[in-house]
Amino acid sequence: MIRLIITTIGLMVSGSLFYSYDPLQMFHNTGQDLKSVTSEQLDVPKVSNHVPRHIQEQQEQISLDSILSQYEEQLSLLHEEVEGRIQKVLSTAMEDYYEAKDNDQGQSVTSLFFKYRNVIEHLELQADESFAEIYENLERELEQHGYGKSDALPIKQHYEEIKEATKASIIREARGKF
Repeated sequence: MIRLIITTIGLMVSGSLFYSYDPLQMFHNTGQDLKSVTSEQLDVPKVSNHVPRHIQEQQEQISLDSILSQYEEQLSLLHEEVEGRIQKVLSTAMEDYYEAKDNDQGQSVTSLFFKYRNVIEHLELQADESFAEIYENLERELEQHGYGKSDALPIKQHYEEIKEATKASIIREARGKF
């Protein structure tokens, strides 16, 4: 509970700092594509919690693997959507870099990194919020079927692994393109 409160306060402070300074204003390329990457909510289909009455009796029979696989699929969809948005940001950053290079503005890779870092961090916050919602639903469903919340930990660990791999991939791809 304390962790949730601290996280909420941290998100509020980060959000207020983020929204008091619009990082998109410092981009050379401020097209709608980049703004749409950060302004749209992540669209991940939800697992339906509505269960017909005749199936409710069978709910206790649902295996742990069956429940986890539903949420693993949601995690996969979230990852695909975030990856797509990251590719848009990297593409826009490359365009910005080549535009600056062509116009002899002397903009370094480091300055571009700092410009686009805020966008990537915002995407990470959105992904974390979406995952938190998925994870809470998973924990609730596990409890409804007689399982413990700790049974959801493999999904959380997988999300953290994906998140770290994505960060490494971004850095690797950015180094390769610039």
